[in-house]
Amino acid sequence: MAGDFTLTLLKVLGIMIGAFGLMLVLAIALLQMWVRKSAQNKIYAIFMDQKHMFSAMLTVEGDCIYYGKGEKKEKYLLDTTKQFWVTWPPVAAGLVGTSVRAHWYVRNRPQPLDPTGKSTGLTSRSLRMIGDEAMLKTTWKDVRDTAGIPSRGAGGSTTIMILLAVVALGGVNLYLVMNLQKIVGAIAQMVGVE
Repeated sequence: MAGDFTLTLLKVLGIMIGAFGLMLVLAIALLQMWVRKSAQNKIYAIFMDQKHMFSAMLTVEGDCIYYGKGEKKEKYLLDTTKQFWVTWPPVAAGLVGTSVRAHWYVRNRPQPLDPTGKSTGLTSRSLRMIGDEAMLKTTWKDVRDTAGIPSRGAGGSTTIMILLAVVALGGVNLYLVMNLQKIVGAIAQMVGVE
């Protein structure tokens, strides 16, 4: 009798672990489909300005991309010889990331920079010339983010979404555990083990 009860508990535990694993795989698959759909027909543009660097995912419109809205909309040209590939989103690149085309731009100049040529504006010499420590840290952070290297701090919205999905899966698993205890109790009464 006690062996039957142990076997029943092991089966219930297997069902709980299987349900949690299935939900986790489903959540990762849905997140991966969302990332691929979000990156479809887009360019990862990295902009260098006089004081800072920033990046944006921009929709391709013909042979160019636009940054900004309304009257402040800036046009940037695309050049396949000056493109390179990055994994987006940089926060969860290994888990759900997808490869997207990327271009370097100097702000308000429509032609992209050649990332492998001598015309690239970001060099070790230019980084040494930055005297402000806060500006240097910001520049390195932007370079790290655009290169897809994970930071030591908190992630972006993608990390928060993954964390919320895991918490939701844990809640569903807890709900299953609570209901399965009632089922185990009913099975134990039917078998005659109290």
